[in-house]
Amino acid sequence: MRSLIFALGVLGSMLGQCVGQGLEGAKIFPMGGERGSEASVELQGKNESWPPGVWSSHPGIAWKAREEKGKMLVAIASDTPTGLAFVRFFDSHSASSLLPVVVSRSSILVEAEPNDAYGQPQMTTGADWGFHGILDKSGDVDHIGVPMRKGERWWFSLDASRSLHSPMDSSLQILDARGNILAQNLDRFGLDPAIEWVCPADGNVSVRVFAFPETPDSTIGYAGGDAFRYLLYGKQGVDSVWEELQRDAVAITEPNDRNAPAIAVPTPTPSKLAYFGTLETRGDEDAIVLETVQAGHWRVAARSLELGSDADLVLEILDANGKSLAKQGESGEIRDPVLRDQMKAAGKYTIVVRDLHRAFGEHHRYRIELVDERPSVLGTTAKDVFVGEVGKPIELEIALERTFDCADEATFRWEGLPEGVVSEPAISRGGDDSAKKVVLKVTANQPCSIPVRVRIEQAGRTEADYATSGLHRQPHLWLIVKPAQ
Repeated sequence: MRSLIFALGVLGSMLGQCVGQGLEGAKIFPMGGERGSEASVELQGKNESWPPGVWSSHPGIAWKAREEKGKMLVAIASDTPTGLAFVRFFDSHSASSLLPVVVSRSSILVEAEPNDAYGQPQMTTGADWGFHGILDKSGDVDHIGVPMRKGERWWFSLDASRSLHSPMDSSLQILDARGNILAQNLDRFGLDPAIEWVCPADGNVSVRVFAFPETPDSTIGYAGGDAFRYLLYGKQGVDSVWEELQRDAVAITEPNDRNAPAIAVPTPTPSKLAYFGTLETRGDEDAIVLETVQAGHWRVAARSLELGSDADLVLEILDANGKSLAKQGESGEIRDPVLRDQMKAAGKYTIVVRDLHRAFGEHHRYRIELVDERPSVLGTTAKDVFVGEVGKPIELEIALERTFDCADEATFRWEGLPEGVVSEPAISRGGDDSAKKVVLKVTANQPCSIPVRVRIEQAGRTEADYATSGLHRQPHLWLIVKPAQ
């Protein structure tokens, strides 16, 4: 596969050297599709050279260019995992940024304008769907119509900031046929809203989507633009919050409190654990006992509000004698508390969670995640596409973070380079200037346009890590070497 991509890059250099416009600003719409299906996707941007090469992060997602410029067909295999994958389009002289591809288990509806008026929404069908939309200009408002029956419970969730990194602070509203607001939410998941709602009467409702800029400015009014892309999910009769809280987690049962915890973590202790539970009575608190057999750097996170639960959590860690080592959440300023590095020494600890206001009920649910974080050398690049010329060194600067004062030596190497490319590893040492930054160099003797990664080999470890781009926090980078000028 690597040699095939390299050959495509060389072929592109012969066919497309005179092309002036590249793929740098390319985007796709819709932003994915349903697994087990084919979908038409528009490659938006400058498509002077057609068709482009395509790199996909998952083999189950296959792309095919149609004859008409800008039109692609994506086929998603039925066994492709749901969630985020990535695609990049490239030619000999340019490449798109890494673009998210959303693989859904739900049917997909693509926005069709006009849908600005609540009385004329774009209608949906079915009880489980995903809607791909764009607030493409300032003042744009989208309305999605949903037929409902009295007593039906619906869950609407908008994903823009989380997965797509859209620069929007989104809002959701549910309107009746007269335009009355029946429910609304601004920030259930960070900047992304969600609404759980029971329909009071038969009829159609409109789900309204609008946004403000992620970074506030002097503009008065709703924001929009080509980057304001979102996914709206609608699901009837299923508690999506509970599904997310339970994912790969162990249930915490009652009776249970700090003096008589119901959950004991098995030994030897895994490095990653998750638990879920409900605060069922006023003043209820739940507890987990963790006994470590060696030193570690544990991160303990209590999640509720960011997952759509109503619980406003207080998290506390006690030592073997019941003494409080750390507590977070009592000020009310932290939404979902996180405690780090309170369980360094081997020993017995108790993790306690409760609601700040002593509130309780079926919607006061939570998830506890425990991760033993190792001292590491982490690398981040400012860009994800690197361009140079044949015969000239191309430099890649990598900013480093050493967690928990890690002093280990780390070696950085290019991975994915074809024959004819000369590169040397870069070494970072904890005690000099290389502790915070390294520069990797590469020199190619022929043009290419290829996927690459930067491998991080840390002393004392058998497994390697990879540097990620600050644009999308993924390790998938791209190298373009153009003919010498």
